[in-house]
Amino acid sequence: LFHKTYYLMQKSCDLRTKAGKEEFAQAELDAHGRVIMRKGTWEEAVDMANSIKSSATWNKIIPGNVEHSVFWDAGIYNTRLRARPDFYNETMIVDIKTTDSIKGFSKSIHTYGYHRQAAMQIDGLKHHDGKQRFFGFMVVENKAPYLTACFVLNEQSVRQGRREYLDAAALYSECMSTSIWPGYEESFQEISIPIYAIQEEALI
Repeated sequence: LFHKTYYLMQKSCDLRTKAGKEEFAQAELDAHGRVIMRKGTWEEAVDMANSIKSSATWNKIIPGNVEHSVFWDAGIYNTRLRARPDFYNETMIVDIKTTDSIKGFSKSIHTYGYHRQAAMQIDGLKHHDGKQRFFGFMVVENKAPYLTACFVLNEQSVRQGRREYLDAAALYSECMSTSIWPGYEESFQEISIPIYAIQEEALI
């Protein structure tokens, strides 16, 4: 179904130029509603996929289920939850992630809430079949040479992710029942530049 969903541009285009904008406009016409994938993007995706496929660790993983949605009730909340693991088998869950830098991936876990995602997938599958699985990341850098690394999320991070997603489920359930959806504070608040950017004032 790939080519029914995506349209691959055959030429590179610079959207900062008039010619590039015209080429992209023509691609929109040719795509007939399909998602446009600019030249280079598809090649990068294939290269990243091939890098993962060549990983010795990846090739040792026992086959399992791919992108299978799991639904369950959180229990104490009037909220139905959903998780969709990239891959899982009888003993493990594997989530595939791209990153700018494998060395900085720990920060990405926190920034993007991957620990909450992990806890939800672990809990959802356990609710589904009663089996306890560990959660692993298969990480690939999004720039050549597309280096890969494998990580197992530790239990402390999973526990924090569980607390955070259950707190979010409680808030969502409350908002659904009261129709009150809080946002940011509306009154003026004091704000500062980041602490690391503050310079000591010169002594007079």
